[in-house]
Amino acid sequence: MPTPEEILNGLALAANKYIFVSITWHIIVVLFLLLLIAGKRPANKAVTLGLIALLLSVDFIAMLVSNPFNAIMFLLASVLFIFINWKMPGT
Repeated sequence: MPTPEEILNGLALAANKYIFVSITWHIIVVLFLLLLIAGKRPANKAVTLGLIALLLSVDFIAMLVSNPFNAIMFLLASVLFIFINWKMPGT
């Protein structure tokens, strides 16, 4: 089991090394919120696909920095959203 220092070092590495991914996702989320404020209503499937992409990117970065707990948890969350997306109607 990793020590708390190793966990914090891995999280700091992920935050510093992949900052461009974080900035990109924050811009996308802000644009999405602006669309919602403007009255646009995207399809449910489009929203869940965006959430799946967000969760999988976090999962991928967690795997790259050797953080298995976060990698597994975000992978499970994305699988859950894939299942929800599959069962959800298109509108």
